[in-house]
Amino acid sequence: IDTVDDRTLLVCEIDHSREIAISMDAVERLEEVSIENLQSFDTHLVTSYRGSVLRIRSLYDVFEQTVAKNSSPLIICQHDGNRFGVLVKQINDVIDVSLEMNRDDADELASALPELDDRFTLVRGRVVEVLDVEQQYHFAMGDAR
Repeated sequence: IDTVDDRTLLVCEIDHSREIAISMDAVERLEEVSIENLQSFDTHLVTSYRGSVLRIRSLYDVFEQTVAKNSSPLIICQHDGNRFGVLVKQINDVIDVSLEMNRDDADELASALPELDDRFTLVRGRVVEVLDVEQQYHFAMGDAR
């Protein structure tokens, strides 16, 4: 058996029952941020983090929460040596995903792999979008591509 893809993903809820997954390779830390410590400037969301300004990409409308919840999970991510934050509604799980195949099946599965792009994965039988960390970094910095 050969392992074609082996990665660890952080599975998070972002809206109602919609989940996304973030590669743990991009995750530096998991924090909890107080909603009152978030500041909005034009289209930018920022907070103070370890003595510097942290740009944030919110994946849900953090300001339209119920009054009972005054904090939100903040995932500190790295992209090209730069730190930024991703706000999610809830952190659900950390899972290991691997796609294994027998050598006899390698040619057949290899031809199907381009269709199984890195944008989606299966989590507990459900299709979950894998977050494009580079794209989210650019959104957080205000230079969406």
